[in-house]
Amino acid sequence: MAVPAQPRPTPGPRPPAPTPQPPRNRYAHTETTRLLCAGPYLRARFRREVVSELVEHSGRTVAPSAGADAVPVLAHALRARTLELRAGGWISLLGVLFLLADYFGESFGWMTSWSLAEAYGRSYVEQSFFLPTDALGGLDGVGHRPGSGVWAWNYAIVSALLWAARSTSGRGTSVYSLDGLPIRRRGRLVALVPQVLMALYWVTALAAVWNYSANWMAVVFPLLMAIPVWRHRNAVEAVMHERLGAEVFGELPREELTGPEWLREIGRAIDREQYSGIVLYEPSRPFVGSGGALRPWSLVMDLRRRPGADSEPLTAAGVLDCVRERLADLGRLPAPPSGLDRLRGVEIDELVYLPSGPARNRADHGETATELHRSASVGEGGEARRHFLRVRVAAWDHQVVVTVLVRVHTQGELLVLEVVPHVLDPLEPAFGLVDALVERGRLPAAAAARALLSAPASGVAAVLSAVHTVTGAVRRAVRHRLRGSALEIPAEGAAASVRELASRPGKSALQRMDVSRYLRTIQERIGTGALQALSEKGHDTGLLEQQIVEVSNGGVYIGSMSGGAVATGRGARARAAGAMRQMVR
Repeated sequence: MAVPAQPRPTPGPRPPAPTPQPPRNRYAHTETTRLLCAGPYLRARFRREVVSELVEHSGRTVAPSAGADAVPVLAHALRARTLELRAGGWISLLGVLFLLADYFGESFGWMTSWSLAEAYGRSYVEQSFFLPTDALGGLDGVGHRPGSGVWAWNYAIVSALLWAARSTSGRGTSVYSLDGLPIRRRGRLVALVPQVLMALYWVTALAAVWNYSANWMAVVFPLLMAIPVWRHRNAVEAVMHERLGAEVFGELPREELTGPEWLREIGRAIDREQYSGIVLYEPSRPFVGSGGALRPWSLVMDLRRRPGADSEPLTAAGVLDCVRERLADLGRLPAPPSGLDRLRGVEIDELVYLPSGPARNRADHGETATELHRSASVGEGGEARRHFLRVRVAAWDHQVVVTVLVRVHTQGELLVLEVVPHVLDPLEPAFGLVDALVERGRLPAAAAARALLSAPASGVAAVLSAVHTVTGAVRRAVRHRLRGSALEIPAEGAAASVRELASRPGKSALQRMDVSRYLRTIQERIGTGALQALSEKGHDTGLLEQQIVEVSNGGVYIGSMSGGAVATGRGARARAAGAMRQMVR
């Protein structure tokens, strides 16, 4: 979709003035950031998506922050990827050695010269047990004997089935397997078959080793491959305890990106953009980072002066100032006895949306450029550059975030007010398990047992993760060689935010109630602010007030409008069709 070129920051009717800038890294130690930092260790898909969006597609800008700092999240995602790459490398090496030993196991001298069956006068017929390759008539018809690769292939098959079952059951595909997540009913049945096959493998392998020592690799290598998994789990749990625990996270300095210069450049670009008042966007996805879009609404009305009123013109900046003042009053309301009222923590700021185009390291996000764009864009009715007042209310430890974007501009004798609401859904429940991991401690015996039980599926996950990491590094190297640094080429707008990647649909009834309350309150304040601006400048508000009907519930519904409809004031409700009903469901 083509859009006009990015406008230059020329001064507009509102002179530049110092605008309070949010403190840098203000979300670096929020609860949401902490849980997002734990996510890459617990959910492989989330880690891959974070690395893909912020590193592999480093030519894309980042979305405005919604209560989380993307830099430490990316730092932990890269650390988790490194840990999985290390585990995958060791397991791949052991897997190759397992296969070679299985094919050439009879040539290992003293290891094939003894038999427990002969020593104790009792043998087991391991061929009576079932292995996956038995369904194919054995491997080349050699049965359960060394020199055929049967043990390596059967262990690989059963491990792959366990990995697939774990993925199907909803426990994820990361190397660190999760305990405590609800397992889907279908997943329980699917997981049963590979678990039985793994038990049969061990019974068969132990019987084979008892009878003939040349089968030693059937037991030794699976145990060896549990060691990298155990080390990986220890490393992850160390990070959880030492860096991501609720009591220590806020006391530590922010996690920074380290390593090559190109990676540190990405970190600096993220810092410039996530708290900037300028948002570079793609026309097909302008409001990335705000969450799921609810139905927008707009107010369009004729500006008619009251007889004898002053001739001072009504400006978009004046309307926004009144709306902002009414919204800011929410933060000055008397605190309830408990002190808990999320509306008192409402965040109000201004954003200028510009079409993407300039390279990331050439785009100016400084205070001067931001203020020039802001002052010039207020009241514009153009397509490319758009000014919004952003109103945000976060609740449930930023698990639910309501964002309302308000735009005002005039077209001749018309006032146009546009409102675009969004809601961010809660984080995936698996991220909250970081606290359970910290609380249960690090008992060596329990850790070893969990590593041994999870080793087959975790080994497959580690190998797949290593392959994905290596192929991604190769793609990035080739792209860098052909095109140069992604920060030097024309930028794209964000495709997804870190916070959105971690969201999962499914607000609780209480959360839906809160979302409805926040939206109704914000809508009411927008309406009263618009009425106040019209009244102060001597404009007739009759067209607006005609559509306001007093009721007792204090809600605000704004329906489909031809001339405009707003409900304001205590107990106000607009009599209109169901456009805004979509907003508060």
